[in-house]
Amino acid sequence: MRTLSSVVVSSALLFALGAVGAHPVSAAMTIPGEVAVDLRAPVLITGFYPCAVNGDECLVLSNRGSETVNLLNWSVCDGEGSVKLPSHDLRPGGTFALSENRSSYRMAYGSDPDLSVDGWAEGVSSPVSGSFRLSDAGEVVWLEAPDGALADVVAYGEARLPVAGWEGSALPSPRQGEVVRRLSPDGSFVDTDNAADWMHFREFRYGHTEHPAVRADVAPGSLVAFTSPDCSLDVVCGAVAGAVASIRLCSYELSSAAVCGSLIDARARGVDVKVLVDANPVGGMSIRQMDCLSALASAGVDVRVLGGSIERGVVKHVGVLHAKYMTVDCSTLVVLSENFVEDGVPVDRLFGNRGWGVLIEDGSLASFACAVFDDDSREDRADVWAWAEDTRHDPDSSLPEVVLSHHPVGMLAPYASCSWAEVRLHVSPDASPSQPFLSQYISDASSIMSEQFRADLLWSQRWSSEPVLNPLVRGIAGAI
Repeated sequence: MRTLSSVVVSSALLFALGAVGAHPVSAAMTIPGEVAVDLRAPVLITGFYPCAVNGDECLVLSNRGSETVNLLNWSVCDGEGSVKLPSHDLRPGGTFALSENRSSYRMAYGSDPDLSVDGWAEGVSSPVSGSFRLSDAGEVVWLEAPDGALADVVAYGEARLPVAGWEGSALPSPRQGEVVRRLSPDGSFVDTDNAADWMHFREFRYGHTEHPAVRADVAPGSLVAFTSPDCSLDVVCGAVAGAVASIRLCSYELSSAAVCGSLIDARARGVDVKVLVDANPVGGMSIRQMDCLSALASAGVDVRVLGGSIERGVVKHVGVLHAKYMTVDCSTLVVLSENFVEDGVPVDRLFGNRGWGVLIEDGSLASFACAVFDDDSREDRADVWAWAEDTRHDPDSSLPEVVLSHHPVGMLAPYASCSWAEVRLHVSPDASPSQPFLSQYISDASSIMSEQFRADLLWSQRWSSEPVLNPLVRGIAGAI
């Protein structure tokens, strides 16, 4: 029998929706008083995007039942208009996406919606009666079965209440660019007909991802722990040097000349090298990083940046691209707490940030990280573009000189595992729909060691005006 030690690759390491004006809530936005209510209907509204920024509202239906439902003559209504659905077999557990803008939806999610109704607010398309528009300010939206029965209803923002099929206060107004999602903590949708059905811990932005946590049993010697400043550069550059086919490197910031030089060498020997960084790190992108990215691009490395802003009509599908990880040949995964910058992976092995990292030789975990990279870096996303197209790109730039070091050997060497290890990989924010994913690990722990650069006692709560106690601090304090 193998003894498994537990390793959690956390989101703190791996990574740490022209504006559409709100239209007023009118008296017409009510469900007809005499209507049959069937709140056990198999089809539910499970997602909607009202505060869209480019005339690209969308809405999602799901089948929670055990039998296939044909959506012919089902309707989505808001009191001012309705969209009548076409014939479509919605299987148990399946979803049906409606979008006002097919191309925008495809850019955001990488696939076409099931139904595109261009300009549904103007009622110019045949499925639309009246003017169907998800109000920014709030309203009541409902789903009608073919017999006219009310199958589902959601009230948000300034919706006029009370209304049939809804209990209590309306769901608070979503933010600009936010997709509202129904809770499904155990794979089945919560449906108690009130706001609590929709109040996730995480925020879903237009184009959001939903990568599940993955796990693998890693063989002895295939997991290597390392520290910064002692040996992080050696591990990173060693992994790059061993690449044969591909390298994917994602970092909040990237300005290590030593790392970038090794990536250029890999590209020169035919390795497919791709890089993704945040376009707008706090304090702005340094000149050193701009030179590094430009030199990489000039050497044939595929360098992309992720950015955008609501004011410019571009929804950044994640809050901050705070990831620091690299995959090699989709078989080796390197995850760090530090950025790929001089202080994070320093040439000087005695002076630099205290950081931690792991190198894991496991195809399933590395392939998963490759898929996350490819999803986040799709150039057909509105919030992703090639560095060569960025105004800061300088094709004449060269790599900065590597800083000389008088301390080529650190105090700590990499440490390889000597037993089987259970490794779990979590992607942020995907892994925390209802609470920080670390909360469960804290509550289940028999011992806890915690080191943080910063741990605020109070967190702002997006569903409330009052701050709440940091759930991780609460969990650690409760375990004492």
